[in-house]
Amino acid sequence: STVEPGMGLPELPDYLAEPVQVGRRAFTTIAEADAPRALGWVREMTASGAVQEFDLGATSLEDAYVRLVGSGALNGDANADGGGGA
Repeated sequence: STVEPGMGLPELPDYLAEPVQVGRRAFTTIAEADAPRALGWVREMTASGAVQEFDLGATSLEDAYVRLVGSGALNGDANADGGGGA
């Protein structure tokens, strides 16, 4: 999901696991069984103006990259979160 400019990430329900925030974007993992209630929650957040847009889908290559390399990777910092260096 993408939060509105100037707004922080809203408090997440406990079934949204391992959130990673990159700028205004947030990535999280849900169990398939939790998809209906996660979709309901993010629709409420969109209606309230806290979330600008969202996408619900299978894990993408970008999702895996962010989890492996760290949130700094999408901000242009290849050494973010201790991922590299000599």
